[in-house]
Amino acid sequence: LRPIPGMGNPGRAEAVLFLGLHAASGTEGFLPHTMTSRLAEVRVNGHPLPEVALFASVLAPYGIRPIFFSGCPSACEQAVMAVPGIFTYPINKSQSPTEFDVQLWRSGLARMAVESLSNDITRPLNGKGPFTVQVVFRDGVVAAQKIARRWRLKRAGAAVRFEVKDLPELFFVLSRICYLIPALLPFLSVGLPLYNFMGRIGLTWVRHRLKHVPSFQTNSDLT
Repeated sequence: LRPIPGMGNPGRAEAVLFLGLHAASGTEGFLPHTMTSRLAEVRVNGHPLPEVALFASVLAPYGIRPIFFSGCPSACEQAVMAVPGIFTYPINKSQSPTEFDVQLWRSGLARMAVESLSNDITRPLNGKGPFTVQVVFRDGVVAAQKIARRWRLKRAGAAVRFEVKDLPELFFVLSRICYLIPALLPFLSVGLPLYNFMGRIGLTWVRHRLKHVPSFQTNSDLT
């Protein structure tokens, strides 16, 4: 199997659990965003698009089923709408930190994640369109003009509009809008493996350093 952009090689995975994802841009919830907070709204056929729909659709061609989702209550509601039958564990982060029961949250999350392994209801997400997409930029008209010129998109005020055939295609379009410029596209096939190699070197160095750092914290300290 070839690597999945942004996620890596799925190997023989049959299901995916999404932890700590957010509600869609332009909706209520804890730090809502789709791809990046620079996008004030991302609407597909007029409806807000949560990241769980994007990520699950990219995994669908590999037969991977989304079985569990955890996030704020609004994000969980959106996950259920995007993936009927998905197990959820909402975490309310609007309350004061002093009222947040970390142990209860951890144990509940772990319990529900384990229970979700028996979820045989969901299926790989059908992300087929076609879809009309509207992306509104938080920085207004100037940001929309810049992106519209860069990627030759239609613009109306602080928004750009375009058509895609399915959600996996939208994932690639949004990735370009948010993180790339056209001049970089020819070099991605070389640059991505290079950055991956550099990341592995950095991780190896950090692990080596950690072996020589004395630990003064006990398990009770960490909780």
